[in-house]
Amino acid sequence: MSLSLSARDLTVRSGARVLLSLERLDLPAGSLTGIRGASGAGKSTALHAMAGLLAASGSLIWGETDLARLSQPARTRFRGQHMGMIFQDFLLFEEMTARENALVSAAFRPDRAALAARADALMQRLGIAALADRRAELLSGGERQRVAVARALAHDPAILLADEPTASLDRAAADALIADLAALARDEGRTVVIVSHDAHVWAAMDRVLTLDDGHLCGDSHG
Repeated sequence: MSLSLSARDLTVRSGARVLLSLERLDLPAGSLTGIRGASGAGKSTALHAMAGLLAASGSLIWGETDLARLSQPARTRFRGQHMGMIFQDFLLFEEMTARENALVSAAFRPDRAALAARADALMQRLGIAALADRRAELLSGGERQRVAVARALAHDPAILLADEPTASLDRAAADALIADLAALARDEGRTVVIVSHDAHVWAAMDRVLTLDDGHLCGDSHG
């Protein structure tokens, strides 16, 4: 299952300063969208707003659920059920193994056994099955990022949001990761939004949005 996004007059403020102002944005279910812009343009703010991590006015509707109207606990539950997130700095638990990290999102789910099998299959597909029992602190940057991908997708979310997923990788590792993300998204019909400075990432997307000072100033289709 995938979910569409419909945002109207979505605004994020810090005091009197407007950090993000999106008058209208529609992302079809199952689409791959990149977000680009200079540092400070509002890319990460937009991604975090889409995840319901920031207080915002306006509407932010995933499928039929308006995150802007939900309480914080309800937004947290929605993220846990429907979203996977990949952070720029990975946020792995260093003392845990790669497999234990991949299973974090499944820890309190009743279908844990099925999700564990899915995590193992994802690690196999991502080429890190042999590292399952290695602690995160011993993994390379590329290996850590692939564990983060497996963790984000282990609970089979309808939505994947990624913040600079290739930032710490060399060119070969970055290209391989984006190819895997795109294939996993298309194979499973997942809605994907990726913030990136990397033109190679944009080339793999169906659509690329450009932000400047928190406003949408460009919209190109692949």
